[in-house]
Amino acid sequence: MTTDPILNRYLKKMSFYGDIIAKPMFGGYGVYFEGRMFALFAEGVLYFKVDKANKEEFIKKKQKPFVYYGKPNQIIEMSYFTIPKTAWSSPKALSLWIQSSVDASLRNAQRKKGKT
Repeated sequence: MTTDPILNRYLKKMSFYGDIIAKPMFGGYGVYFEGRMFALFAEGVLYFKVDKANKEEFIKKKQKPFVYYGKPNQIIEMSYFTIPKTAWSSPKALSLWIQSSVDASLRNAQRKKGKT
């Protein structure tokens, strides 16, 4: 558990999936499954990992990306998006979003490994 009650509720709802943990990072938390970061918690919002293979599904569902502000007038979009609120009402639906993001994290790690 963390010191953030909102994140703790998310972690509890995802606990059916397996050993999901959160680690503090940059004022928020990274959320991990089997050692892979698949989600990011910042400012009370949980964002799930996207890549070329799954990003379109998040966009189709009108989900919002995690953004931060860099240099003046520079908005930087990260590869993390919210998931539909309805996903939280069903473990089956939620597991699909979790798996999609875990897979994106794995693909990202494999891509980085191939570059070295």
